[in-house]
Amino acid sequence: IPGEELIIEIQELPVLGHRFSGLSTVPEQVPQEMITVPTGQVGRYSQIQASFRRLSSSIYFTAVNVVPELDAGGVWLHWELEERVLLPSPQELRGIELVGEEAVPVGRLTPLLGPLPSGPATNYDVLRALEEVNRYLRREGYFMVDFRPAGVEAGILKVEVREGKIARIVIQGTPTTQARVIRRVMDLREGEFLTEARFSAARQALMALGYFSDVTLTPAWEEEGLVLSVEVHELKKLGRIGGSMAFSPQEGLVGNLEYSQKNLFGTGQDVSLTLSKGVSETGSTTWTLGYKGHAFPVYDLVALDLYRKTAPLEDGSKVTLGGSFTLAYPLDLYLDLKLRLTSEQSFYLPTGGPSEPRTALTVGVSYDSRDNPFFTRTGYAGFLSLEKAGTFAPGVEYFSVEAQLIRFWPIDLYTPWGNWRAAFAQRTMLKLGWDLPAEYQYELGGLYSVRGADASLTDRLGLLNTELRFELADGLSLALFGDLGVDLSQAVVKGSVGLEIAVHLGGMFFRIDIAWPSDRPWTWVPAFEFDMAPMF
Repeated sequence: IPGEELIIEIQELPVLGHRFSGLSTVPEQVPQEMITVPTGQVGRYSQIQASFRRLSSSIYFTAVNVVPELDAGGVWLHWELEERVLLPSPQELRGIELVGEEAVPVGRLTPLLGPLPSGPATNYDVLRALEEVNRYLRREGYFMVDFRPAGVEAGILKVEVREGKIARIVIQGTPTTQARVIRRVMDLREGEFLTEARFSAARQALMALGYFSDVTLTPAWEEEGLVLSVEVHELKKLGRIGGSMAFSPQEGLVGNLEYSQKNLFGTGQDVSLTLSKGVSETGSTTWTLGYKGHAFPVYDLVALDLYRKTAPLEDGSKVTLGGSFTLAYPLDLYLDLKLRLTSEQSFYLPTGGPSEPRTALTVGVSYDSRDNPFFTRTGYAGFLSLEKAGTFAPGVEYFSVEAQLIRFWPIDLYTPWGNWRAAFAQRTMLKLGWDLPAEYQYELGGLYSVRGADASLTDRLGLLNTELRFELADGLSLALFGDLGVDLSQAVVKGSVGLEIAVHLGGMFFRIDIAWPSDRPWTWVPAFEFDMAPMF
């Protein structure tokens, strides 16, 4: 185009109508009724997508495609349909017999069969008679249900019902993650029926590992049966190592080291190690050692944590040495039973006197159906746990109950400056303790409760955290938040508002909170907080 400016004209063309091809015995009115894209208006992608799903899941068609065709003044939507053929030519039938069903008893399906005409029946008549059977199976979750002709005997048309039993699972490509790990985490096997709930849960379980940027599960019917193809896109960096060391004439070698690796050698195991010497307020050595296994035969999670930590006191310091062991056993889709045993004891320096040991058993259930661990848009997450210390072991005695529920709602924003992926997230939490020692009480205020507020100890609290999150780029998000916390023992309320910048890069997560809390005089200068883990 001659000239200094390139002019691009964007036209929003209305849908002139719908055209169909591939129909043989099915009347055009049938697919027409399933399409909800209005004519004379600009078609929305969501309307076309919803119409496509209805056609694809109907009894009448085995393949569906839509092609836009430009015309004067608008666009025609050309629907390319492949009609399901169960009766190649018209003939008289006395009835239909369903064969091959395994998951759903035939006694529940036969009453759903529709009537056949008294004269010769066409393929369309047979499909219409099976329409309620197809709807019922799909409502029950068998979204890959298929119907095949099995011949006609004495005027009875036999129809094979294939409910979606997996014949083969194929791991696409050569991922670093071992095939046995992918299979174990998916919890899908050959010979099992692929339902919509298990299909969604399998993808969510793989994404929840944090090893993959995306997971694609593609079921397809082939000659041998239903073949499930699994394709994972692995994150390039799942580990990190860093730190710094120096020499001090008084303390000797001082500094800190940190190492972590997820999916060690592709085995679904995570390890982490931190070591710090001479850099804390107490100047003593602290360390943590962590292990998580996600691919054990029975358990969803096996975890072991060992640690040595210090805390400064007015007349010295407190050193705590301990560890915890955790098991997670699957109860249902997204639902786990968790058991954790924790044992620790503290020592006071410089006197060296020990405190009472703490041995606590925690029993709880957890639920997690989040679609993505990096930027969650849909799903729930929550837990209910009971913890008892003492009684069965010497040391401190207390009892506590904790409950949490997180909900996510997707939001799509269309603006002149571009389209934004966003999510509304809300967390409610309740913590109740009886006979809690001061060192095990809950903190109200700070990075994990009311951001920016000063921390205070309590044995009972309630929290409500609300966020509106925007995905600025892959691994970068901005959130507007509001936090509300209540000390149920002292009837003290704390709140804060602000914004949070979160970055997930190279296997590392860190966030910066900019908050205006309610427990200090108002000023335009916010409180800044930094942490290496998400709040929820």
